[in-house]
Amino acid sequence: MAALENGGTVVAEQKFTKDDKDFKAQLTAIKAAKVDAIFNPGYYAEGALICKQARDLGLTVPIFGGDSWEAEE
Repeated sequence: MAALENGGTVVAEQKFTKDDKDFKAQLTAIKAAKVDAIFNPGYYAEGALICKQARDLGLTVPIFGGDSWEAEE
């Protein structure tokens, strides 16, 4: 991953399972870690929910995803 190759570090890692809809526990842990950005390699449905819930919790850091976030839906 380019971020790691350029000196970035992973300060928190959280997991979720397929069909999860509530990511507040993971996002609260991420917020407590005081991250500079969030990378979520999941699919677009989870990505949208994670972005919304992160903002609802007051996380204002950039949130990145992969090409699996791209879909007409």
